[in-house]
Amino acid sequence: MRLPRRLATLAATALAAASAAQTPPTVYVEVRDPSNQRVAGAEGWLLTEPRWRLPALDGAPASPSAGLPRPLALRATSDANGTLRFRAPDGEPLFAGAGMVRTAEGLGALLPRRFAGGAVRLMLQPLGAVTTATGSEPFTLWARTRLADGTVLPLPPQSGREVRLPAGDYEVWAHGEEGWIWSRVQVAAGSRTTLNFLGEGQRLQLPPRAALFPAGRPELTLQDEQGAALLRATALAAPLVVLQDGRLSPPHQVPGPIAPGVRPWPPRDGVAADAGDELPLRMAGPAPAGAVLFGVVVVDDAFRVTLALPLDDAAPRLPEPPEGDAWLVVVAPDAAPVAAPWSTIAAGAALAMPGRGVPLRVTARDDSGRAAPDVAFEFLPAGLAPARKTARSDALGRADFGPVSAPGVLRVSDPRFRNAELALDRVPAEGMTLDLDVGATCSGVVRFVDHRGEGTEADGDTVVLTLRDPRGELRPASRTAVLAPGGTFTFAGLPDHGSYRLFAAAQRDGRRWSAEATVAIGGDDVELLLEHEDPDLRREMRERLRREQTDR
Repeated sequence: MRLPRRLATLAATALAAASAAQTPPTVYVEVRDPSNQRVAGAEGWLLTEPRWRLPALDGAPASPSAGLPRPLALRATSDANGTLRFRAPDGEPLFAGAGMVRTAEGLGALLPRRFAGGAVRLMLQPLGAVTTATGSEPFTLWARTRLADGTVLPLPPQSGREVRLPAGDYEVWAHGEEGWIWSRVQVAAGSRTTLNFLGEGQRLQLPPRAALFPAGRPELTLQDEQGAALLRATALAAPLVVLQDGRLSPPHQVPGPIAPGVRPWPPRDGVAADAGDELPLRMAGPAPAGAVLFGVVVVDDAFRVTLALPLDDAAPRLPEPPEGDAWLVVVAPDAAPVAAPWSTIAAGAALAMPGRGVPLRVTARDDSGRAAPDVAFEFLPAGLAPARKTARSDALGRADFGPVSAPGVLRVSDPRFRNAELALDRVPAEGMTLDLDVGATCSGVVRFVDHRGEGTEADGDTVVLTLRDPRGELRPASRTAVLAPGGTFTFAGLPDHGSYRLFAAAQRDGRRWSAEATVAIGGDDVELLLEHEDPDLRREMRERLRREQTDR
């Protein structure tokens, strides 16, 4: 899609200026009302995206001194030309972000993910209202949504007897006089959505110095000043985590039945530990300023954070390592993270402290030599999986990992390009440029099958298509496309050999349809025919086809 000339000019100017470091990186948004008129005075909110991540620590409690990049909430107001300019404070990076725009007149829209230097035109629509059945109870709403590109966007909390949101599907936590509820709501433009605070409730009482939050949302604490939390209905089914004295419990749901009065929380297998279970921590040198120690363990092929302790003047004592593949990770501002097996440190070995490392900067180019934006990279320090960093390239093809320590492996793990690995014995201080290869492709079409076994198209239906590698060697391990029946697909970035599994699924006429196939790279284009999953209907369809072939 081509940008309007005015927005394209803004974007080109912003990219050139940012490249020359003449102006701070900026995200430009032009807003228009339903009549296509520019809107002045619209209020915008943008949540920035960190330049790099440490995936092992996703879901860890926020700590300003932990050396982990944190998103910034930026605000802007549209000028007389309907343009908002989001800029980070001096010295703060702005790589990409997503957000929301609203007006005092009740218009608004979700702002899709955009790079710094990028521009977008946003058409505002009437906001939807979220309220209670009577509309008289005040409440506070924490909402988050998944945008079309997969970005998960938590919106700022809003309070009142009615909360206005742009059209979209949301996961919400709401708190009122009757406690907490957890729900999924679909908000339509100009419509009214009702929250229900009814249902049985359970009051939980936490121990001193403890915090309660939904799994994966440490910023949303549920307890009051007395350490109690009243949960109702579906909130009782939410996986909850307790943080107490630096230790994080496994996610727990509140079991039924409802207990009378107050239920002590967490359960017995929570975070509490006897002093006799603690081990002294030996450190190989002083901890850097602001260093934080994290404990992680592999659960279902992903890391779960179990420990978060600041490394101040006194070295902390550690709980016994949990069962499984458990590690200790230390991060600090402006330093390369380090990791060690928890069992090794528990046996008395000294834990290395983060060093300054060297900033790793990568510039990505496609096969035509142009900048390749939004490419997914990984850097894996040798033998230290929890210290793996990920980064994405910006609009100019530049990815910034922050400080890392060599030796290690730089990986291209993007579905648009062939997987690549580059061993680094040292980190080049001058940065590096990578020329990316599109690799082999898998292409084809997906159709519904009619009773004659022929491919047909059906407007309005959506097909979700997934490609998987049965060998488990592809990064990412699966690729997904959403298309209309009869639409063509292409998966790129594949090796020149091997075979893959394709799975397609769709809903039609209230029934689930699906198809699957094994495809070999280098073969002909694929045609997937979606059939009823109901075995009786599928058998009837095939029997009808057999009879018609016999009659002929």
